[in-house]
This record gives sequence, C-alpha cells and structure tokens, in this order.
Amino acid sequence: MPKLQKLLRKRRRVPIGDLNSKIFVEDRIQDAPSFGTVDAAMTFGEFDGATEVWAKVDTKSGKVVFDGIETDRRVTHEITFRRLSGLTAESWMRLQDGTRLDIVSVEDLDGRGEFQIAQCEATGLNTKEGSAR
Repeated sequence: MPKLQKLLRKRRRVPIGDLNSKIFVEDRIQDAPSFGTVDAAMTFGEFDGATEVWAKVDTKSGKVVFDGIETDRRVTHEITFRRLSGLTAESWMRLQDGTRLDIVSVEDLDGRGEFQIAQCEATGLNTKEGSAR
C-alpha cells in the first residue's frame, strides 16, 4: 500500500519590506442632521485599533466587484497590511496624500490571522468631511 502524502497549497507570503506606505484607518461617524435639514453629516474619527499602519498599496484599474448593497463597485486600490482586529467594510482608509478609500471588502490572507487584504474604492475626498453615498 502506497504511503499517503499530504499536498500543501502554496502559502501567500508578504515580505515585510513591501509594507512601505503609511495608511490611516478611520471609522466613519454619522451625525444627526442639523435642525431644519435632512442631510446627515459624516465625519471620520480614529479607529479603535492602530490608526496608522504600514501597508503595501497596489493600484488596480478596471476591476469591478459586486457586493450585497450596490450592484457593482469599482476597486481602485488593494491594500495589504498586518491584521487589524475589528476592521470591517464600514471602516475607511486614507493614504498619505489625503486620498480617502472606502473599503469594499476585507480578506484574511490564507486564513492565518497574520495579514489582511482590503479592496478599496477611491472617493477622492481630501477633507475630514464625508459625503452620504
């Protein structure tokens, strides 16, 4: 009887030297509308974990993903970073140049809890104020 051999899948590794860009992770806070208006104000506050992390930033073009709320979202950036607990698609990221990124999805790389990949859509906002999407 032949000996069984376990086939291992290739592990996706992230060299630490590739994490060469600082990104800022923020939570979106929706404030109640002002008296006499119907528009809620969006502000961005500090994320409950580390607000400033080192990451690998890749720009993507033409990749469209489908989520449960909207029919399609255009992914413009793919961010790889060390795992942040509590990070969801409700969080936002900001690049050093001020470009604000809306997180479309977050994936645990290889399911090991070491690194995460966030697929993001650039919103182009450079201020602390958000827009209701």
